[in-house]
Amino acid sequence: HYLENILHREGQGQTNRRYVTRRYTDDCNKAKDNGIRLRNILLMLAWTRLLGRERI
Repeated sequence: HYLENILHREGQGQTNRRYVTRRYTDDCNKAKDNGIRLRNILLMLAWTRLLGRERI
């Protein structure tokens, strides 16, 4: 029983660690996507501002 409990706890630790790392990488990817999106929006704003200035 004692050994089984230890092994079970170890297994849980493994799955928890895997879950945490997966969540961490998901968050990193999400942040990366948001950063790219933000940069694209800023680029678009800069371009429209430049084009607007040229038009005036």
